[in-house]
Amino acid sequence: MNEYQAKIKDTTRKMMALVSELSMNQATAMKLQQEVKGKEQELEQCYVRMERGEAPSEETEREWYRMIREEDRRSKELMEKKEVWGWSF
Repeated sequence: MNEYQAKIKDTTRKMMALVSELSMNQATAMKLQQEVKGKEQELEQCYVRMERGEAPSEETEREWYRMIREEDRRSKELMEKKEVWGWSF
């Protein structure tokens, strides 16, 4: 009888561990589903903005202006080097 009780306890512990793991996986799945839904809404908003002739997102617009500023800075530096060294291209 003791042997059966030990097996039952062991099986119960294993089942509880599996239930706990399943619960964690379900919570992760729900979180990921919410993230996907949020990303889908964000993507839809990007399409709407582009249809209006705007940048897809404010972040994209900031990045675009940052790239332009960087490109202007490099061009200015190159022009200054040309003037200093008398280079002509």
